[in-house]
Parts: sequence; C-alpha cells; structure tokens
Amino acid sequence: MLQATTGLRYNTVNITSLDGEKTIDLTNSLIETDYFEDLLSPTLSATLKIATSYDIIEGLPIRGGEKVIIDLLTASGPFKQTFRVYKVSDATLQKQKEMFVLNLVPEEYLNNDLVRVSRKYQKLPVDIHVKSILQNVLQTSRIGVIEETSNSLSFFGNMKKPIWTLQWLGPQSLSVVGGGGGEKGEEGSKDNPAEAKGTAGFIFYQNSAGFHYRSVDSLASKTRVQESSADLEDIMTYSAGEVTKANDVKNAVKIINYFFEKNIDLRKGLRTGMYGNKTLNFNPLTHELTVYDYSLSDALKKRGKETLGNQKDISMYSDSPSRMMYHISDEGVMAAEGGDATSGLERTARSKSFARYNLLFTQGLNILIPCNTKLKAGDIIRCLFPELQGGSTKQTDKSRSGLYLIKELRHHFSANQNTTSLKLIRDSYGVQ
Repeated sequence: MLQATTGLRYNTVNITSLDGEKTIDLTNSLIETDYFEDLLSPTLSATLKIATSYDIIEGLPIRGGEKVIIDLLTASGPFKQTFRVYKVSDATLQKQKEMFVLNLVPEEYLNNDLVRVSRKYQKLPVDIHVKSILQNVLQTSRIGVIEETSNSLSFFGNMKKPIWTLQWLGPQSLSVVGGGGGEKGEEGSKDNPAEAKGTAGFIFYQNSAGFHYRSVDSLASKTRVQESSADLEDIMTYSAGEVTKANDVKNAVKIINYFFEKNIDLRKGLRTGMYGNKTLNFNPLTHELTVYDYSLSDALKKRGKETLGNQKDISMYSDSPSRMMYHISDEGVMAAEGGDATSGLERTARSKSFARYNLLFTQGLNILIPCNTKLKAGDIIRCLFPELQGGSTKQTDKSRSGLYLIKELRHHFSANQNTTSLKLIRDSYGVQ
C-alpha cells in the first residue's frame, strides 16, 4: 500500500444541533468519509458513514439542517469544510450498535430553495449579474473565480431559483479568451448565410475554493486566463506504472488504477451539431429571418490555444452543418415603449456553446490516485501512460498522454485507504 494512502488524522468532525446548544464529536464513530465535487453540479456534497453505540439520531436530535464541520489532516495537507445535513440514510441497529449515513450539502444548497431571483437585470456584462446574484440573492461569501464575459445581457428573474438562473446564463455567455465571439452579417439568408464567429459556453460550479463561473475555453487553457495572466498553471503530473521502491516520494504521483471511459463518438457529434450547425433566427420586431452558419473547426483554428491537446483537426464533417437550430430573438422586449432594435441575447450563442460543451466531453478517463486534497474540480493535471510495443512499455503514449481537466472528484477517507478518484475529460488528442 502506498504511504500516501495511509496517512490520516481527524482533528475533529462535529455535528451541532439546530438550536446550537448541543455538539457531538463524531470522530471516534466514523467508518469512512466521502467528499464530492463535479463541474456539472452547482454545489459540493459529502457523506459520513457512522457506527456508534450512542443513539445520535434521537439524542441530538438530527432532523435536517444540522451543522457539520469536517477537519482532518492527510499526507497531502489539511482538509476542512462546513456542511449541513439534508438526509439520514441506511440507518440500522445491529448488536447494540447503530449504523447510519449522514448526507451533507453546503448551506447555499438549502438556501437556494428559500430565495428567488425576482427583479429585472439591466443590460450589463453577464459576470456582473453572476456576482450580484451570488452576493445579494444566494447571499454567499464563498465566491471564487467569476470570469469576465465579452457580452452584456438584460433579463427578468421571473422568480426562478438563483442556481437555476446562474446555470441558465452559462450557454448565453461569451468568453473574452481569444477575442470573444460574435455574429457577422445581419442579412444572412438561406442562400447566403451569415457567419457565427468564436465560441461560447460557461460553467457554474463549486469546489473547495468556492463558487466559480468560468468559460469552457479558460478551463481548457493551461494559462491563467481567469486572472488575466500568461503564467502557466501549476499542473501536477501523474504517471501510470508499478511502484518500484517503498516509501518513495514519487509514489504520491502514481496512478493506482485507470480506464478510458469514453472516446470519440462521431454519430453523436453529428446529431448534436458539434462540428457544424445552422441557426435560423426570427426577429419579432422586424419580422426578418436571419440564417447563420457555424463551424467549430474554423472557430478553434482562428483561436488555437484553448484546447487541452495539440491535435487541432476536429472533423472532416465540419464543412457542412449537421443540425438545424431555431431561435426567436428578443428585440423589442426590454424597451418601456416604442420597442428596442437591439437584442439582449446573442443570437448564435446557444449553438456555439452546445458545440463547445460537446467537444470538451469528447474523451473520458477515470483514474485512482493517492489522496490529494489540493486537487479541485476544474483543475488541469497531466497524465502519462505507457505505450505498448511488443509487450514492453518503455515509451510514453503520445496520443493518450497529456493534459486532462478534472470533471469529477471524490476524496475517500477511511482506515488505511485514503484515495482520490478522478473523472477526467479533454477535447483533443496529443501532448502539449
């Protein structure tokens, strides 16, 4: 067993009653702890598996909403998070011992069901709206990277939940990375379509550093674009292979197990319009129909930096659109009287974001590594895999190895087995 998988010390794991008057230390009752992050999930989550001779469920009591603080130390560093109980599951009573699982979420997850986005938001950059909703509606201070957007938007809250609204804004946001995007030509027709330029698509998620709103392009870039800096990200490298020396510090960056979950799916890509699509936009103010053609391959070739691999060829099928999309723009909706000739939504943003989202999830890889609490969903890591040549594995596989984005993360803490499971994705092949 790797040394990095065995070092664990619980400083404290406390649960506090709703009235704040009673606190119970769960440290000695813990069997295992699991902590989860996911790019496609707006909040964190965790589970505690507990076995105790004391009736904690009725003794505290646990009725939902109790505060839980997890504070522990691993070989990779400290780990501390605060949660709220939302459910007790798998409760059993065996041989004078009670066993159950505490299901935990952040406080913001519960607050999301108690508040609504109600007012009209004026035409401002989307990142300003995101910050406003997080601070003033969801009322959280755990705000991480809110990336700047190149487009502005005006919309009504319509009494939607804040997390739903933040996820709804994602496909309509344009990144400033590589010059942003846009539309060329306002009079595009069926025979002479206009051009949809650039890429679009943001993801709203939470990791241990807070809530983030980042573009797919910045997530797939190894430069610090979210901080307006050209410095390289701190990228950790993990390699697959057997452990040759006991207690070697290099064991902490070994891949214990791995398998490739998915690869290119051309049929799905064509069906979703990933490589190329056509958008027909109807303007209800002028009754005009505008046609836009979009090619993902052309968009990435013009920008060229925001991919995780070095092979830029997307597909020979990007020359012709494989999906038709229909859109009704919102010209005239936001004006108090007389109508407004400008649209609050970029007409082709959804078609561009759908293409970029699908490309990002082209390749899927699952790996198991020694526990590293410094890793977060949204981070980039480098994975090195051996190339099979006549039964030997002396060289690195130049195609499968390279940079990967952490989509999902699970830290597992238990006696003598502290590991991190990662679900990795990337949009292109090759080593940068």
